[in-house]
Amino acid sequence: MSERKNASSRKWILSVVTCTALLMALAFLEIERVGRGELFVFSFPWDRAPSQSELNDAKRSARESLLPALLSLAMVGLITGYAFPKRRRSTQTLPRFWRLPLLLFALAVLADLGTTLWFFHVRGVDHELHPGIRLVSYAYGRTVGPVLGKLVQAVGILMLSSLFARHGGTLMISVTPLYFIAAIYNFSLM
Repeated sequence: MSERKNASSRKWILSVVTCTALLMALAFLEIERVGRGELFVFSFPWDRAPSQSELNDAKRSARESLLPALLSLAMVGLITGYAFPKRRRSTQTLPRFWRLPLLLFALAVLADLGTTLWFFHVRGVDHELHPGIRLVSYAYGRTVGPVLGKLVQAVGILMLSSLFARHGGTLMISVTPLYFIAAIYNFSLM
């Protein structure tokens, strides 16, 4: 049984290392593309072209954020590889008290996403404060970028909440007001 567990553990670590390396390579290529001024891969007809200030900001953001982005991905891979096998469990084991925090969290994320989309279409991506959301939006577009970025953020919070199950509810309760504050902030700048 122990040999089977070790083999499963080795497979898990190998898959996490491979996925992390692939994600880091993709991030490097995408940030380099943004640094060259090639923005908004997935533009919809209602998405306006990047302004000159957005082009300048994209190039600067790519230069400044390349190393932090790659290190962040490596850290996520390390945490995932180390912690998740120890914490695998069914979602049915989530405590009942998580239902309300999960609902409020989802509403807060949707409010932040909606106001971010609106903000990017009215003001521009160059006014975004979060460097990750700004880069993803420059790479993938005014509409697809924020959706993808907020999805990654939300999944990250849910993963951390799951990892630290004893304090997961507290983590979710702590970040939910931040999403609502971000939504209010976005709305106030319109």
